[in-house]
Amino acid sequence: MKTPTFNGLTPWRAFHEKFQDVCEYNGWDEKQKKYFLKEALTGQAEQLIWESNMEAITYSQLYSKLQKRYGSEGLMSSYRAELSNRKRQKGESLRALSADIARLSALAYQGPRDPRCDELTTEHFIRSLDDPDLEMRVRECMRGEPADIDTAFIHAQRLESYHTN
Repeated sequence: MKTPTFNGLTPWRAFHEKFQDVCEYNGWDEKQKKYFLKEALTGQAEQLIWESNMEAITYSQLYSKLQKRYGSEGLMSSYRAELSNRKRQKGESLRALSADIARLSALAYQGPRDPRCDELTTEHFIRSLDDPDLEMRVRECMRGEPADIDTAFIHAQRLESYHTN
């Protein structure tokens, strides 16, 4: 199984999950994890290698430094504010908007997903459309359906295509 790379710009949580899976699959010990984690770092994340005494640092210490720098612990309220204020940009596709809302929601509401979180994510997506008429029409289409961003996206895309044609 191939080791993922981490550049400091991609989501830490996704890298963390993939790296843990690779470690478990390959049966690596702490020393091997340290070397493969160092090898996985690229771009700005690689700078951490130069900031630390790599000979003396353990895997757990290196991992903790990465988690502290790139993890979203303590940033959930910031992500929630960003999610609440997110509006569709001029020329932005609905697909890009829904993907960004889903990303922000995952960062803002970490942990197991439940129906309430799906409802909040859907609500944020609908409000981010920044078009009262489209918002109302999407809400009308969603009546009686489970609230999820994918369903809202499909309705918004369909309704918008009627409006632009």
